[in-house]
Amino acid sequence: MISIICTGIFGKFLSTAVYAWAIHLKGPVYATMFKPLSIVIAVVMGIVFLGDALHIGSLIGATVISIGFYAVMWGKAAEENEDGFGSQESATIDSVPLLQSYKPVKL
Repeated sequence: MISIICTGIFGKFLSTAVYAWAIHLKGPVYATMFKPLSIVIAVVMGIVFLGDALHIGSLIGATVISIGFYAVMWGKAAEENEDGFGSQESATIDSVPLLQSYKPVKL
């Protein structure tokens, strides 16, 4: 019983720490996209290590989740390239106070 409780506490702590670290590094979009992917990873681990049966529903679900994951990652990368992240301009914005760096949206 103690082993189950400790595993639950440390497992939850570890997953929360990893998600907080990912949000800090890349933002909330990346961290939330890995949550469904962890289901696919769990299915693969169950098949490899536990010898679980592979069902067609698991394959279809894993495929849909993976396609959705990569579609969002592709869209996020395209958005960052469009917004000009990583350019010299974004480096100067970090040193300017919040209201002085405001740029009106062009319609």
